[in-house]
Amino acid sequence: MAGYKLAEHPDILLKLREEVLAKVGMRRPSYEDIRDLKYLRAFINEVLRLYPPVNAVARGYLLSHSEA
Repeated sequence: MAGYKLAEHPDILLKLREEVLAKVGMRRPSYEDIRDLKYLRAFINEVLRLYPPVNAVARGYLLSHSEA
């Protein structure tokens, strides 16, 4: 979903790219680099807020085969 949102909002993609290039450049990012990419973390958190991996929780119980 994050890729879809980036395709929908090229301005956000550009801002993320600029942040990554400014902090990391062309090298492989370290954990500390990723931790410090604040706009990237905000983007990921917002995508997860809008589109959580689990979108529903079943409430109640299921009947066993003998009760059905």
